[in-house]
Amino acid sequence: MGRRVRLESSSAKLLAEFTALFEPAADPSSTPPDFLWRIVGEAESGSNPPWPKMTAFSEEGLRYVNLGQRGFFAIDLDAREAVAFLSEGWASDSVGFSSVFAATLFDMTAPALGLAQIAAACVALHGKALLIFGPPGSGKTTATYLAGKLGLEFYSDQASFLDLRLGRLQVWGQFWPAAFREDTVQHLPELASATRSFSYGNLIFLCLFNRPIHPSLPRAALPVSCVFLEREETIVPQLIPMGPREREDRLSDSLSFRDDVRFRLQYEMALRSLGRLPMYRLPYGRDPAVAATFLRNILMIHESLEVGP
Repeated sequence: MGRRVRLESSSAKLLAEFTALFEPAADPSSTPPDFLWRIVGEAESGSNPPWPKMTAFSEEGLRYVNLGQRGFFAIDLDAREAVAFLSEGWASDSVGFSSVFAATLFDMTAPALGLAQIAAACVALHGKALLIFGPPGSGKTTATYLAGKLGLEFYSDQASFLDLRLGRLQVWGQFWPAAFREDTVQHLPELASATRSFSYGNLIFLCLFNRPIHPSLPRAALPVSCVFLEREETIVPQLIPMGPREREDRLSDSLSFRDDVRFRLQYEMALRSLGRLPMYRLPYGRDPAVAATFLRNILMIHESLEVGP
């Protein structure tokens, strides 16, 4: 994402898991890091999956997340440093490591890196992105997966990161796997062999860990439109343009976290830029394949308008 995070760890196993998720810097000594992560690994602790529930608290500049009785991480935003303690047994679960530990650590660090996280899926075509919003059960994951099979690049199904650092709005996708609900396999039998089962709390997900529909290399895309999925009975699926007040309310509700005041301007600027884009509601019925077709068509039409006759 164009940021440099220095990672120090006492554990070769944890270091290898992080290296699999993030691209190593070509010359790590050329510039100072934007943030420092120090990870202590505990060997043979008896702490293994399933992953325990997280508890957290924060105050100005400090965030703390507890993972059961033997794992935690703490983040000092002023010092731009995070420390963490984790059993190596949990690192053997690559899906949980990326989806629970690494994702949460990054989420808590992201605002200090100039990124605004929103609860939106994202697909792209030739560097132009479409952000997809919707409550749980609205079909975001399945629709974006099917859109990937139709030729779009899958960036994320859960969270996207808005970036204004270069003076224009860009969006980055997630690095952890897409997570389907268990019953999705009834409609997409191919997922049975392409996913790994992952349980967290009282929920079970099917995680597409190999990510065959992701971009080959992490890169930012330029958002060109936003769609809010509405999975409801409808005779004719349709794109319904949204008015200014509805846009503002919907985007405000899409923030993944209500961050402290130091990041307020950063988030407001990102949402204001996003709010200038065309924005639609999409009541599409019950079949996410219908929504996937709409997503592809929106990006294809946008591309054809840019190219012109």
